[in-house]
Amino acid sequence: MAIDAQRLAEVEQTATRFAARHIEPLAAEWDHGDPSFPLFVFARGREAGFDRLMLPESAGGYGFSPAEVAALVAALARTCAGHAMVIGVHAALVATLHDAGAQAALAQVLASEQPIAVALPEPLSAGEFETAVSAMLVGKDQYHLNGPAGLAINIAPAGFIIAFAKDAAGSPLALLAQAGQNDVAVGAAELTLGLRAMPLAEVSFADHALPSAQVIAAGEPANAFYRALLANLCQVVAAAAVGVMQAARTQALKYMAERYQGGKMIIDHEHLREMIGVMTANQIAAEGALSCVAERGPNFGAALGAKFAITEAAVLLTTDAVQLLGGYGYMRDYGLEKRMRDAAMLALLPVANPRAALLLAALEKKTVS
Repeated sequence: MAIDAQRLAEVEQTATRFAARHIEPLAAEWDHGDPSFPLFVFARGREAGFDRLMLPESAGGYGFSPAEVAALVAALARTCAGHAMVIGVHAALVATLHDAGAQAALAQVLASEQPIAVALPEPLSAGEFETAVSAMLVGKDQYHLNGPAGLAINIAPAGFIIAFAKDAAGSPLALLAQAGQNDVAVGAAELTLGLRAMPLAEVSFADHALPSAQVIAAGEPANAFYRALLANLCQVVAAAAVGVMQAARTQALKYMAERYQGGKMIIDHEHLREMIGVMTANQIAAEGALSCVAERGPNFGAALGAKFAITEAAVLLTTDAVQLLGGYGYMRDYGLEKRMRDAAMLALLPVANPRAALLLAALEKKTVS
């Protein structure tokens, strides 16, 4: 898939202007307070069409390529990774619903103008999952859901939730529920290390009546939906991590070029220049990995591997950037400590990197067995 450089530049410019106008004035306040969903920023993003980025034009979207979506998310993340994830995750979930043929669920979400969260169960292997939610079919067209669905990403007070369950026969189900109902319990937002603009909270069902029309997929198609969902989310996380890396490295370089120590600029000290060289190499590699996975199109293994490599590099780069500023690096006023915390959280989503490594190993095993 050829990447249009001019269109990518236009996407980045649009995202940068949006971030300067709507995200930057709020980012520090959101990060220093309790985690909460940024409804104002989400609404402005929806007005800009960000919720339909990944939908084809035939479905009322903009038909953005994976590379263009990655460019937009990365540009937003240079200002705040949490807000970038709110927009990117929602767009990815909308696109996954469309690609799964869940047109009724998609129409319901778009008409509501509400965000979507996803409660991801623990992956058992590459593409299969374990869930504690049981779905009992009552009559012909209604399920009753019971049990904890897990930690939901991007949860809003009255938004939708993609969740996963097993029916009485143990067959997997992917479904669309809605927060704000008495039988859909949403816990308090987790006090996370970073990404505080994108709340995470436990979700559980207590005899929740769900019309069968809101079942997105059942059986093996539910596993396929799960894989596609993970792949799309991994690309969003990877893009946000690249944006964090770009901003952290730029800020560290600027500081080093302006400060003296030992009779010369900090940037001229050889051992610190080596750190900058490593940071630059990691950023270039991360950008290359993101471009590669975007060009390859939908691929579960490639997306998972890119997410793993890029977020690991982001953790290292942001940690080095904080150290290059010395004591200032740990001060809120400079913002680098936020980027370090955000990078650490990105390494845990949508699947923690240690689990991602095991999934990649399982995929590799299939190629030699």
